[in-house]
Amino acid sequence: MHCEERPYACKYCEKTFTRSGSLRCHERIHTGEKPYACKQCGKAFTTPTSLRCHEKIHTGEKPYECKQCGKSFTLYRYLQRHERIHSGKKPHECKQCGKAFYAHSILRYHERIHSGEKPYDCKHCGKAFTHSNYLRCHERIHSKEKPYVCKQCGKAFTTHNSLHHHERTHMGEKPYVCVASMQGINHSGVSEFILIGFSTFPHLQMVFFLLFLLMYLFTLLGNLFIMATIWSERSLHTPMYLFLCALSISEIFYTFAIIPRMLADLLSTLHSIAFLACASQMFFSFTFGFTHSFLLTVMGYDRYVAICHPLRYNVLMSPRGCTCLVAWSWVGGSFMGTVVTTAIFNLTFCGPNEIHHFACHVPPLLKLACGENVLVVARGVGLVCITALLGCFLLILLSYAFIVAAILKIPSAEGRHKAFSTCASHLTVVIVHYGFASVIYLKPKGPKSLEGDTLMGITYTVLTPFLSPIIFSLRNKELKNAMKKAFLSKLYPEII
Repeated sequence: MHCEERPYACKYCEKTFTRSGSLRCHERIHTGEKPYACKQCGKAFTTPTSLRCHEKIHTGEKPYECKQCGKSFTLYRYLQRHERIHSGKKPHECKQCGKAFYAHSILRYHERIHSGEKPYDCKHCGKAFTHSNYLRCHERIHSKEKPYVCKQCGKAFTTHNSLHHHERTHMGEKPYVCVASMQGINHSGVSEFILIGFSTFPHLQMVFFLLFLLMYLFTLLGNLFIMATIWSERSLHTPMYLFLCALSISEIFYTFAIIPRMLADLLSTLHSIAFLACASQMFFSFTFGFTHSFLLTVMGYDRYVAICHPLRYNVLMSPRGCTCLVAWSWVGGSFMGTVVTTAIFNLTFCGPNEIHHFACHVPPLLKLACGENVLVVARGVGLVCITALLGCFLLILLSYAFIVAAILKIPSAEGRHKAFSTCASHLTVVIVHYGFASVIYLKPKGPKSLEGDTLMGITYTVLTPFLSPIIFSLRNKELKNAMKKAFLSKLYPEII
């Protein structure tokens, strides 16, 4: 034991053990064999120790009591772990991020976050888990098994933790106190989250910091330069460039909601984010993200009116009408941000607080939530987001269907080229925006890794806003000439 000799290896996953008995118990996880059955409820277990622990739930026996707080436990090792809370001892430390734990088993599960290893797969839906307990709790959703029953009200639960939290409502016990409070939002005992999106790239964090800092500065300066050019050039005071200016503002705010925090985490060893800060980040990122989508839809409508109904353009796209379209885009984005944030942060977060992302994103937060309505909220939020994005995309697609039909009716090749060139920059940004969005929201179910989720999140969060000003600057001839003129007038005022 002292020299860590492990002569017994599992033939299924090659995990090694010090004793043959431990190996046999482990192999039953792979074979599904459960020879030890509870006489009272019939539930079966792979080891006699697990059976004895389970039987204590029926008998209420807890022979091991903590001397400091009087709390009792069914197993001596549970008491040992609990006593470390009082002493503050965390002897097991993660080599990759330095985080310390009370028990070696918890350290092993934590290390799987860095390695992306999820050896326990659900037979029903294929979802993978780092811990066999998480798999068992998840499988009860499919089987609808609720073995833990409250003695006072008879309500049944899928996990012992859920029962334990429920019993506190009868006792009036509230052991978790939040530092901050948000009206109408359920803190659930979690006062902060840990962002571990970049923990799998410990040696590349400085490289990522420099790269993302340069891309963020370029995005910020590029959008500001576009706005300044439109503001200073009178020939660009048209609805098309008013919408482009609003789009630049939404991109600046969207990147400001996520990237500065991400850059700070890349330099820091502490990646915690307060509950309120996490909710705020989600609200603003969804607000400005959906505002961006709505503005792209409005810009598609503007191009449709300009090409298909040029004689009625000034009537249909009046200054008042354009202002209303921009205002409704911002209102729609704010509504989406409010709906998604309220739905997610009204869930109960009980225990785990490590977000497998570099920002407060919906899917990793849903994995931390517990309760019977998590699945309903997940489906509802997903349906709302996909419906909004798909609706915007279909409206843009419809606009361009009419635009292409109108362009094909133009007799001269030069006229067709000129008409299409006014749409090229907008169409390119739409393809980039919805291409990366589809990767995030429509990715197929299957084995997931922290590295893959992080890299896909970067494409939509950092790369899309970075490419947008480049595309508009290079593909829009009128804007490009105005930017050249504005740039040269600052360098050589005597020439202009």
